[in-house]
Amino acid sequence: MKKTLLYCCCVLLLTATGFKNAETLNYTIDTKASSLKWTGHAQTGVYSPSGTINVKSGKVSMNQYNMITSANIVIDMTTLHQDKEEMENHLKGADFFDVANFPEAQFKFTGVKGITARGQLTVKGVTHEISFPLTVTHHGDQIEVKANLEIDRTLYGIKYNSTSYFQDLGSYAIKNIFDLEVDIYGIKAN
Repeated sequence: MKKTLLYCCCVLLLTATGFKNAETLNYTIDTKASSLKWTGHAQTGVYSPSGTINVKSGKVSMNQYNMITSANIVIDMTTLHQDKEEMENHLKGADFFDVANFPEAQFKFTGVKGITARGQLTVKGVTHEISFPLTVTHHGDQIEVKANLEIDRTLYGIKYNSTSYFQDLGSYAIKNIFDLEVDIYGIKAN
């Protein structure tokens, strides 16, 4: 009887002080403020062309501990930009991102451990797990998510001038890894 009474008192005390429901904060990606900057690298030398790609849409959800619980980012590959028009057209073509057939890329968050995020990146219809460190900063009703990724283009079928697939390329060889600097802004939706 004493145990039952003690249990009831504990339940009443916890109820009176209030269990907080796990609050989810949802953010819609601000596509105008967000930016993705890519940099490719020659296999030899210092040539490193760069450019930008726009975010098309996305959502990020966070729990009451300010940890990302879900995210889905859609990248508009048709907005791939490089200052040299000839290079931009080549990157948009079948040798690289084939944007006529694959106008979008997508990242789906699958988890986080410490500051390392994991997710599924889909490029040209091919999906691979990636992980990378990220930081999340709060600015009032907005969040800013920053990350620097290294992506192996050959995993997504982009083999053009890769020394892993072609020999004797000399100065035309391109590294398999390209860098993606991510700066995403989200506006609180709820």
